[in-house]
Amino acid sequence: MTRPLAAVLADTAARRPDRPALIWDDDVVTYEQVWDRARHYAGVLRRHGVGPGDRVALLVPNSPCFPPIYYGVLALGAVVVPMNAQSRAAEVEFVLKDCGARALVCEGTAVEQGAPAASAAGVELFTVADERAGGIDLDAPHAGPPVARHTDAAPDDLAAILYTSGTTGRPKGAMLTHRNIVTNIEVTAVSPFGVQDDDVLYGCLPLSHTFGQVCVMGTCFLAGATLVLAPRFPAEQALRAMERHGCTIFMGVPTMYHALLEAVAAAPAPRLRPPTAADRRWRY
Repeated sequence: MTRPLAAVLADTAARRPDRPALIWDDDVVTYEQVWDRARHYAGVLRRHGVGPGDRVALLVPNSPCFPPIYYGVLALGAVVVPMNAQSRAAEVEFVLKDCGARALVCEGTAVEQGAPAASAAGVELFTVADERAGGIDLDAPHAGPPVARHTDAAPDDLAAILYTSGTTGRPKGAMLTHRNIVTNIEVTAVSPFGVQDDDVLYGCLPLSHTFGQVCVMGTCFLAGATLVLAPRFPAEQALRAMERHGCTIFMGVPTMYHALLEAVAAAPAPRLRPPTAADRRWRY
């Protein structure tokens, strides 16, 4: 039977609590710390009425905040709706209304666009990593007890709604179940990437997109590997980070590979494992 999507993180946190899950600059966050933060966020959301089946939209860029918020929403049995963190207020408002969102979680840099959108849509606003007043602070230290464990969502329960880019019309939400995403993660972790627990992945793809969520974050957390998270992709910076942290897997789109080839002459190349029939590390 397919496990709930939240269990991808929870099970690894129980099995390898002290293993580094995330690296962000010089900060290292263990699996236990990521899951504890996810349970904290879930507890705050639950105290404000969020429950199973509720849509919770995320306006959060690549940062250490994203994974615990994503899995915290899922731990409640709620439905996570990640959005491009660079979306404008009108775009955010459309998604909030279209998916019937109960809440919007904004990281500090996205509040300027997210707050008016939440107000216009009549949606509760929660904030993380934001020192300004406004919204409900998910990071408040005395917000109450965390949830004890994740909800046992059924395989065919809705887990996430991922919206298209809207280049040819209004964005459309793809409704994905726990079975859809967990199966995708489990298969992708084996082939083509063969992710192992001693791997270190470089994560510059947007976690709001399915490629970043499933192929990078999902497979990494399933295997108990380590994710070196980056907010964006300057090729020279990526090469330095991969060399510094000993990255073994890079996933990207073709333009990223071209940029890396152009930058490699001026910077040391990381020792990523070469692709073979059984170990295809360089994939996009």
